Order: sequence, then structure tokens, then C-alpha cells
Amino acid sequence: MSLPPVVFRCTANARIGMGHLARCREMARELGARGQACHIAGLPDSLRQPGDTMLFASWTPLPEDGPATEDAARVVALCRTEGTRYLVLDDYRGGDIAYQQVLADAGLRWLQQFDSSGEGDFLAPILVNASPYERPEQYRPRLRNPETRLLFGPRYAVLRPEFARIAVREDGRPVRRILAAFGGGDDRGALDLVLAALGDLPDVALRGWFRGGAIRATRNWPHGWPASIRRGSSCWSIRPPWPNASRNAISASSPAAR
Repeated sequence: MSLPPVVFRCTANARIGMGHLARCREMARELGARGQACHIAGLPDSLRQPGDTMLFASWTPLPEDGPATEDAARVVALCRTEGTRYLVLDDYRGGDIAYQQVLADAGLRWLQQFDSSGEGDFLAPILVNASPYERPEQYRPRLRNPETRLLFGPRYAVLRPEFARIAVREDGRPVRRILAAFGGGDDRGALDLVLAALGDLPDVALRGWFRGGAIRATRNWPHGWPASIRRGSSCWSIRPPWPNASRNAISASSPAAR
């Protein structure tokens, strides 16, 4: 018996970054390997890559603006067109309870994933948040669906194979270089937190990458930029007085930084 198709409602742009689309692509890759057809909606054709034809049977752009309930109605219509009740919602509009109610009234079953602290109530059958900060007990009082499953923590992070294969090294070697990537936001003041914690480490090269909201946060940095920081339009770096840093430690994305 063939497995039902899955529709993805995704958002991605220069302001919020491409993480949502990267997650959806990897989920579609895994579902496709299991024999399920995938369809994606919400993204402009300009973000479509040649490899997406192997992942998604259809690619449907949707307006970025407009009432949340209208967007939800478009998603419901697409699910009906593709003959499925199954949806992956990776879009900030999904946090709107009215949006979710449209999906629930249509009988859809959806997985709702997000990477920041959610606000409001939830109707989703499955909630996913890979941040190590979030705790299920924080969300249970806001669940409007008694059958909601909460999948929280790094074990539920959607990773590309090259990252999933990386083994954690616990060999005790000293850290010489740290890369901290914050994506498009400064969630919970993560930039200031990282600088305060790591900026003065001796003999360590610290480099950060960010864009969008994170860049805006640095324009009014509460403590000023340390003299050791080299600042650019989308990155900053603290360089030690020695030229050869031979070890690397990586911290990626604002959830990891939280």
C-alpha cells in the first residue's frame, strides 16, 4: 500500500534565513527514501534549486503577506488537491491559533516545528523544537489539543547527513578557535551572552556570523564593541596575538547558543 503524500508549508528569505527550508529539504529527502511524495508551498521560485525536483513533486509559491487564516485556507486547499491530510508546518504564521484552527477544522494532521520560544497556544498534533533551552513543561499549560506530542531537544534536530555524521570529540585537546553562528536573530540576547562568556578567553580566536535581526541588535550593543573585535557587515571576530590557531570548536545556530 502506498504511503500518503506530505505537504510542507515553509518560509525562508534574506531576513529570517534559510534554516526553515534546509530542514524541510532534509525531511523531504528522508520521506522520499521511504516512498512518500512531498509537496512544498510558500516559497518563491527564486529559491528553487535543481536538486529540489528530486525532493518535491510540486513547488507552490504563496503570498508572503495577508491574513493568517487566508494562508491556512490555501494550505488546506493544497492538501486536498494532493489527496493528503499530512502537513509539516515550518512557518512563523503557524503560531497563530486562528491559523491552527483552520487546519484542525479541515481534519489535517500536522507537525509544527519552530526554533524559538513559542508564544500563544497550540493545536498541533506534534510540536517539535530542537533547542536545548525549551522544556515540555513550559508548553503543556498552552496545549489546546490533549493528544499533542512534544518532541523537544537536540535529539529531534533535523540535520544534513554531513552534520549528523560528526562525532563529538572528547579527547581533552585545547580549544583554539570557536565559530558561533546565530542565523537571522539575536534570540534571548545570545550575541551579548557569547561575547561576555567567550570574548576574553586567552589564546582563543572567536568568530561570529549573523544577519538580519542579529545585525540590528549589534547596532545598539549595550556594552560597546571590545577593541579586540574586528567588525564587518555580517561577521565579527576576536583574533589572538598569535598567527596559527590549530583547533576548532563549532557552535551553530541561535538555539545552540541559547
